[in-house]
Amino acid sequence: MTESSQEVGGHPSTRDERGRALSIHRTFVVRLYADEGGDGDRAAERLAGRVEHVPTREEAGFSTVEELVAFLRRRERPRRGGER
Repeated sequence: MTESSQEVGGHPSTRDERGRALSIHRTFVVRLYADEGGDGDRAAERLAGRVEHVPTREEAGFSTVEELVAFLRRRERPRRGGER
């Protein structure tokens, strides 16, 4: 996705490649923890960290890619008015 920054109502807004404003309701902060004892390629398999859904401040720890994706999917349920 190509993003560009533009002013909307005096505030910066990030838009997708079709010019649609990206919604704050779909904003997440993901903090990844370094794998201190990893052995190269296997270290990539041990993804761990914390994720926060910014609008609701809901957060969770994860130790696998599957746990991270499950959290993101739970928060990405369609919203009223067709917003995702």
